[in-house]
Parts: sequence; C-alpha cells; structure tokens
Amino acid sequence: VLARGLKRLLAAEKLVLRTVYLFYSGVPGKEQGIINKLRQQGIAVCGVSNIENDDGTIAARSVHAAVAAAQAAFRNGSYGAVYLFCSWDQRKLIDRILEEMSRLPLPIYLFADAYIDRILAGSPLHTGWQRAFEVQRIPLRPAERLLKRLFDIAVASLLLLFLFPLMALVACAIALENGRPVLFRQTRRGFGGKPFNIYKFRSMTVQENGTQIRQAQRNDARVTRLGRILRRSNIDELPQLFNVLRGEMSLVGPRPHAIAHDDTYSVIIASYAYRHHVKPGLTGWAQINGFRGETKELWRMEKRVEHDLWYIKSWSMLLDIKIIWKTALLIFSDRNVY
Repeated sequence: VLARGLKRLLAAEKLVLRTVYLFYSGVPGKEQGIINKLRQQGIAVCGVSNIENDDGTIAARSVHAAVAAAQAAFRNGSYGAVYLFCSWDQRKLIDRILEEMSRLPLPIYLFADAYIDRILAGSPLHTGWQRAFEVQRIPLRPAERLLKRLFDIAVASLLLLFLFPLMALVACAIALENGRPVLFRQTRRGFGGKPFNIYKFRSMTVQENGTQIRQAQRNDARVTRLGRILRRSNIDELPQLFNVLRGEMSLVGPRPHAIAHDDTYSVIIASYAYRHHVKPGLTGWAQINGFRGETKELWRMEKRVEHDLWYIKSWSMLLDIKIIWKTALLIFSDRNVY
C-alpha cells in the first residue's frame, strides 16, 4: 500500500526529489517518454531543449538557443542539474553542448543508450593506461566450477555403483534383440564447443551421425520394441554417466544437440552458442519445464534455449539439486519422450 501511494505521488509530481533541465537530440516526440520515466523516479523536468544535429551551422544555432534557454532557467533558480540524452556517436554535438554549458556551475549527466548501457554494466578493468569493460562474463567462477565438478563425480559414481546391475541387464537384452553394438555413440559439442562422443543404450535400428540427422518422432519405425521401453523410462541415457565421469558432461546443464542441429540453430536463434559456456547435462532446466524431445516447431527450440540461458545465468548448487529431484519425479511421466 505504501509503495502504491508513493508511486502515485511521484507520478503526480507531488513528491519531487530533484529538478533538472533536459537536452534532447533524437526522434521528435520521444522526449515525452523520457520525462514520464524521470517523473516516476521523483525527478521533475523544468524545461526541454530539442537540438538538431547535422554537425553544421543549424546545429550550432540550435545549441546556442538551447543553452540560452537553459541559462535563463538557471538564473530563475528552477533546476540543479542538466540531463543530456543523445547518441554517444554524436561527439561534435556533445562537445559543443559541454563547451556552451561550461559557464554554468551545474552537474551534467550524459545518459547512455541501450547499447552503451549494456557495455557499461560490465565490470571495469583498469590496465594502468586505459579502462576496459567486461562485455561477456563466464557464468561460473573457478570455485563454483570445482564445486559442481566434485558434485558430479560423487553423484555419478554412486549412481553407476547402484545401477550397474540394471545397465548390464539392459546391455544383454539389447544384444539379444538386435545384436551388437549395444551402445549408440554420436558426436556432440560440449564445453567451449569442443566435440565429444556421447553414449546411449542403442534404441534404434540405425545410428545417424552425419550432417543430416532426423529426430525421433512419435511411432518412429526406427525405434525397436525394447528401445521404446528404454526411451520412455530414460534408461537409454544412463551410459552418459560415464561422460560425466570423463568430464565431458555434467549431471545438470543444457542438453547437447547433434552437431548438425547445432549448425542449423546457431544461425537462426540468437545466443544459441552461449549454451556452450557450461558443460552439457544429463538433464536441465528446459527439460523439467516441458521442453525436451522432438522440436518440430522453431518456437519450441527457442523456448528450450531461453530456459538453458536462464539456467546458465542463475546457476547455483541448490538449483542443480532441485533439477535433479524434479527429473527423478518426471522419469516415468514425461509424455514428450518417444
């Protein structure tokens, strides 16, 4: 209730924390949106100067007139700061405004556009001779990667010890039904895009590993009778525990796709390649939220990638445990597996 009341006071300009003068160079009419956003923060705008920018005499006259208006408002004591909204590549315009406004003892703030704001949000790096900003951050710090790796080794080892009799029985059943090999091996991309061989119990009559790979579909004739049971129960994925022990995969992470699919989706889905900033997983945030299995429509893959990126940016050990627990509950009830 207090927050709503405060918001109403700010919007009605009945609670003003600061009064400013606004210089604006951009699409005419959009300055009103800026004024409204400032008002919601308790900042009142006492005047606005729209400045033309052609780096010529018109812009010079425009700046001179704008500064004259700002100086007149300052003499009336109506504001205490200047806000400048313009593209940062308008260097001549910015320099001209700063030079003209240097006569007034006022703080001047140059606002960043969306692109510059994203850059400045990164951590600064002081090299001693020039500043740099981190525009891409690794998702997990070294200590977090070590913790995740130790957890993977411990849990994967326990699962293999407990499930080894079942895995041996499944291997024998596959050999009896379809002969050897009992394992399906396919090249996938892992951490940093490095290729590795992923292992599964063979559930199909074919083993595709080329430039064109067809996803399993409902009532797919390539899936064997035993394979349907293995895929429905997710038992076919158990050999990937060896991938985890080898350090090629993690228990939790974005599911690795066939390289042919990576090559396709990395072109049409923004930030798709960011999935390779962590190790691929046996299960993931996308999978427990219903985005696994066949992706006939592009939007399904886009949602899967969206969930993967959220997981990478939100990682914690507790989140991994939560995903593993929910995966265990979904093993026999997921309708997207066939």
